[in-house]
Amino acid sequence: MELEKQRLIISCLSANRELMALTASMIKPSYFDPSLKKSVKFMKDYFDKYRDVPNASLIRAETGIVLEEIGQVTKAESKFISEELEGFCKVRAALEAVVA
Repeated sequence: MELEKQRLIISCLSANRELMALTASMIKPSYFDPSLKKSVKFMKDYFDKYRDVPNASLIRAETGIVLEEIGQVTKAESKFISEELEGFCKVRAALEAVVA
């Protein structure tokens, strides 16, 4: 998955708690581009602790990563993103298993 699409997915996750709750168990920071790993780790840690998602401003303040401010994520967008993320995570998990 291209870097820009990974950034968009992370932005959408930061804008939608339900989407993060749906996908958090499959997300690992190591699956993402090295430039985004710190933000994904922060988001997961934040979600695990507070059961909510940090907004893009908080992510930028904590990690230095600038994400797009996403408005409300529609149901269709949420479904698309969760399906894309699921496929991406499956491929990355398989690659990590082969390399390990």
